Amino acid sequence: MARKHCGSQKRWHINLSKLQDKTGSNAPLKKFRLNIRQIIEGDHLLFYRLELTCADLVVFRPRKQSAAITADISLPEWAEEKAREIAREKGWDYQTLRANWIGFAHEAISKGNPPQNAGAAFVAYCKKQDTLR
Repeated sequence: MARKHCGSQKRWHINLSKLQDKTGSNAPLKKFRLNIRQIIEGDHLLFYRLELTCADLVVFRPRKQSAAITADISLPEWAEEKAREIAREKGWDYQTLRANWIGFAHEAISKGNPPQNAGAAFVAYCKKQDTLR
């Protein structure tokens, strides 16, 4: 939802109760507010930072693209197409799956074990992910 509404803007905000309606949550507003605060505290959203104002506005701000693929890692078009198919089949968001793999690849590089074939490694990583459905 944040990607759709915020896009490349510097920020996007929405009233807490409206966000609750849009997400389909049936928790009481007090519990939903607590859940949002826990998400903010955990700071695990890949592409956005959240904040909750005292006026019950939830503000989404895009993160800097620090998870870009380095010059020595590039994904061929065939691998991205195959990964999109796998993501659809398994119910994953492709961008999230790609960002997870980028983090995995950067960690492997930092340990001195870069992927030999980035495209094949990416597709294999996607296949190993559990289905969300």
